[in-house]
Amino acid sequence: MLFLVSLMWGGSFLFVEVALRELPPITIVMARVSLAAVVCYLVMKVSSQVLPRNLALWKSFFVLGLLNNVVPFTLLVWGQQFVLGSVAAILNASIPVSTVILAQIFTDDEKLTVAKVVGIGVALVGVMLVIGLEALSSFSVTNLGQGAILLAGISYAAASVYGRRYGQAGIPPLTVTTGQLIVSSVLLLPIVFIADPDLLDRSVSLQVGLALAGLAIISTSIAFLLYFKLIATVGATNTSLVTMLVPISAIFLLWAVLGQQLPEGAFPGMAAIAAGLFILDGRPFKWAKSKFEMLLQRQA
Repeated sequence: MLFLVSLMWGGSFLFVEVALRELPPITIVMARVSLAAVVCYLVMKVSSQVLPRNLALWKSFFVLGLLNNVVPFTLLVWGQQFVLGSVAAILNASIPVSTVILAQIFTDDEKLTVAKVVGIGVALVGVMLVIGLEALSSFSVTNLGQGAILLAGISYAAASVYGRRYGQAGIPPLTVTTGQLIVSSVLLLPIVFIADPDLLDRSVSLQVGLALAGLAIISTSIAFLLYFKLIATVGATNTSLVTMLVPISAIFLLWAVLGQQLPEGAFPGMAAIAAGLFILDGRPFKWAKSKFEMLLQRQA
């Protein structure tokens, strides 16, 4: 299941790459959230769940929809116009770094440790390697795209910290997902008609239509449902490993389907980000500590 979720989220970078051939970013985002909202609502109906009528809850969905859908989806798709999808996936993998920093500021139970500080530092070095050191001396539209993708990661991180309240309140994940997608669709509706005045006259090829369907149904609806099932089955900590697998899935799919190659610096950068995430995760240290303690006990 972990592999499937990573494959579905990695596939989103491929679907966006194809959809950008014929559609502007905001239209792609609108198609993604609106189609996904319909699918999730139908799943709710089939499973005999109902949407909440609590106004305060819908207000919170408004905030979550902005942070988790509208802002990051738009930034990611816009940024992918100027950045290879594989590079976008690698940069997007730095989300846990932003999450740790925001959790330090806005929560009381997820504070920084030495391991987390080291992990953040290593991951940020990886981000700089992916972006390229030349970005420090010259500026281009590519750097704008990379910046947009990193900002999307910060928005996702803020949504992760903000979304903790739903689990604490016992609100079903499917309700939260459907609610935020509905609100996101309503928010984007007037924007998409302003940003894309030719929307109603547009026609897309079968290839782009399938990419939009895949983006909404596979990479959003089904991926989120599996993701929440994973959390319930193996816990949030184990599920967070998907962040490390998504870039690998995206790179493989973009290479296999579009023949996309990684630029110089992407592989060492991805390795540094992965190392930083492993340090942030803490499990390698816990494993090493347990083995060391077992060794001491045997010697004793």
